[in-house]
Amino acid sequence: MIPLDYGSLGYHVVSSLSFTSNIIYWKEAGYFDVASHDKWLLHTWSLSVEWQFYIIYPLFLVGLKEFSLLKKLKP
Repeated sequence: MIPLDYGSLGYHVVSSLSFTSNIIYWKEAGYFDVASHDKWLLHTWSLSVEWQFYIIYPLFLVGLKEFSLLKKLKP
């Protein structure tokens, strides 16, 4: 690997560890594009989607319920 590729790999490692790799890969190239064949961690996009759906989304819904204006309007 050339040094430029190490920088890109490090960026992808950080995005995988922070569970944002699906967003990063979506912005860079399509899943079946030729440019995607060189991405070593492309398979981590699905883990990011699952984490966002099963962890972040329920927390968002609970927060929305707690801070909802409808709750404050009820007697």
